[in-house]
Amino acid sequence: MPAEHNASNALIQALELGISYLQKLHVLSQTQSLMLDECDYEGILEVAESKEEIVNKIVALEFGQLATKIPDEHSADLHALAQQANRLLTRISEVDGRNCARFERLRSEARELLQVSRNERSLRSTYDSLNV
Repeated sequence: MPAEHNASNALIQALELGISYLQKLHVLSQTQSLMLDECDYEGILEVAESKEEIVNKIVALEFGQLATKIPDEHSADLHALAQQANRLLTRISEVDGRNCARFERLRSEARELLQVSRNERSLRSTYDSLNV
């Protein structure tokens, strides 16, 4: 029984650490949203890199090795932590989904502006050659 108790405590600690990472990830996703709202693109790459670092930390937690038979006394705690993690994952997915759509619109707008600029340059070049 002590081994199961230690394993469940280790799993609870790993879940709590994972949730703290998810909370940081959620804050960074919201930060990206605010940066997009403000058209502040300066630090977006750094935020994305920070998010990637956190995701790598979550992946490294290796919950599978800790998922042994959990005593009933800890199942309610684990269930609550799993629900909290699931809520955070849902929120992060929603925010990141909106951010991705906004990034895609920005990329599309940039392509359109680039094409307009190329067309104007081509017209100007043609017009200049006619005036010579």
